[in-house]
Amino acid sequence: MHAHVNGVRLFFDVSGPLVVPDGNVTGERRSIILLHGGPGMDHMVFKPAFDALAGHAQVIYVDHRGCGRSDAALASTWRIEQWADDVAELVSYLGVHRPIVLGTSFGGFVAQRTVAKYPAVFSGLVLMSTTARAAVVALCEAMGRLGGSAARNAARAFFSDASEPGVVERYFETCLRYYTFGQLDASAIARVRINRDVMIHFFGHGGEFYDFDLRNDVAGITAPTLVVHGRNDPVFPPACAEELLAHLHCERKRLVYLENCSHLSEQDAPDMIVNSIIDFFGLR
Repeated sequence: MHAHVNGVRLFFDVSGPLVVPDGNVTGERRSIILLHGGPGMDHMVFKPAFDALAGHAQVIYVDHRGCGRSDAALASTWRIEQWADDVAELVSYLGVHRPIVLGTSFGGFVAQRTVAKYPAVFSGLVLMSTTARAAVVALCEAMGRLGGSAARNAARAFFSDASEPGVVERYFETCLRYYTFGQLDASAIARVRINRDVMIHFFGHGGEFYDFDLRNDVAGITAPTLVVHGRNDPVFPPACAEELLAHLHCERKRLVYLENCSHLSEQDAPDMIVNSIIDFFGLR
């Protein structure tokens, strides 16, 4: 399905009803907006693992502008600020009442900015495998510890200028295997629609990845916030989760570390993530 938002068509999909029977009355469940990583990936990174949440809430999957089945739009609009505005406008378009927003990796950047900018629109926040600012040196060193100089050099090249010929392919071939703690689910990766142009725009020389800093946004968030992070994440090492928690000043916050989990924690420990969300927000 598509929604016309801020001049583009955004693709969204829905699992689970909003209104459910409860004896001789009806009850309304909460909604959760899921924001995928990348940029340049799509919402399929969440499936099928997060369909389990549909037994407890209405789950709304979204492809960011430029990603998946959404319109590409102009490259000048591929920015965290615009992506955040799109999410808030989509919520208004759909008439969803104060949803929880979950962002993983890059989607976590967008989620932080969205909830900080539109505090009255959202009732909760989940930050999964993400960070408030880039930590390129730590990332490259973590990859080096896992894959030696080949992985370190591939990461250094990608996170310096992804627009250089062959850099994206070399990074994926060398480092993607370390995005999970166990065996990478190749079929799950194959299902994802990848827009290289958006990825290169964000991670290329002078791209927004290298100067974004959301720590002030995080400090102003008042919604209950759950931080979920793989203990073995090399992309955003655990110190990133600790920094997020330290900057959060909301009354209710929690950091859940996932043992034996890497960056794609939705592959490594889907049940633990789903149960942590259900427990934190009382969705049972």
